[in-house]
Amino acid sequence: RGGAAAHERRRVMRDTERGAALAAVVTAAYVYYVVWLIVMPFVDDGHVAHSLFPSRYYAVLLPVLLLVGGCTGVLSFIALVLIKAQPPEPRSA
Repeated sequence: RGGAAAHERRRVMRDTERGAALAAVVTAAYVYYVVWLIVMPFVDDGHVAHSLFPSRYYAVLLPVLLLVGGCTGVLSFIALVLIKAQPPEPRSA
């Protein structure tokens, strides 16, 4: 019912909802990380809030691992593209 225009509107709404959900998840993760890294060092060690967060060691280790993994993935992709690329034909003068 409604034809192609209605189908396109439904597709756009699904994309919008997915985008909003992704933005909410990323925002929540960012807020959690900021509280973990910046706020928690100022909270007393015996406070119950410390049970909600792992050791601060992991607050540094996690981004380092993500950065190393991301760089490895990008560089591996570039290497595979360069390996599979055909060498250019030599020009005759």
